Amino acid sequence: MNAQYSYQVVKSLEYINLSFSFIKVDVESLSKATPPNNFKDKNSILSEIESAQSVVSNLLCLVSGLEDEQPSKPIETESELIDISLNIGSIAIKNSQFTQGFARWLSKIGTPIDQLTISELINQHDLYNTAFNAIYGDKS
Repeated sequence: MNAQYSYQVVKSLEYINLSFSFIKVDVESLSKATPPNNFKDKNSILSEIESAQSVVSNLLCLVSGLEDEQPSKPIETESELIDISLNIGSIAIKNSQFTQGFARWLSKIGTPIDQLTISELINQHDLYNTAFNAIYGDKS
């Protein structure tokens, strides 16, 4: 399999997996905002999403092993762009305890969030994630 094609498939599957996580958050939020009698199937919906995520994870394992050469420079740049987007996008699917704490963390570093470089934001996210997990375990 062409390494560029394989890499693009892997990244697409990772994006799909992240999208399922966003959908799970939406289902949880909707179930809390909807009267119980009108939203009986939350668990079955979440179960279906988890099944789909499992299929995507299995496909990722299969496709990841098929890469036989390094992607070219434009694909590496695209890879970095996608990785950065996934990292920053993952903040939105964290629980409110994590996101509120991370917002307080960022407010204390002295640089307005809109003036942080991408690298600085990712570094702060990684630092906060490590601190959060040390205190609360991996509940983000």
